[in-house]
Amino acid sequence: MAIYKRAAGSGEELETKPKIYKSNKSYVNMATDMASLKATFEIIKDEDGYLCAADMEQGIFTDGRDEEELIKNINDAVECHFNVPHTNVSIILKKMPN
Repeated sequence: MAIYKRAAGSGEELETKPKIYKSNKSYVNMATDMASLKATFEIIKDEDGYLCAADMEQGIFTDGRDEEELIKNINDAVECHFNVPHTNVSIILKKMPN
């Protein structure tokens, strides 16, 4: 699972950290080859209590009953959209006021 950090700013932001993989006795940062892969999700809570996430630039949409399920679903949607592990994509989550 990706590692998320909390950052100050307009709204609450969480960002993933890329993992470093060992390949053929050399260390390779998988995100360096895919540095342009970025997904920025705006998160709102709908009238039924679900958390909804949308990246309008990439056209990625998902939801979840709680924050844990939402993050899992975002990771799955990002992997499906970019066809790479979610750890290779810079993912930013912005909680929007309702």
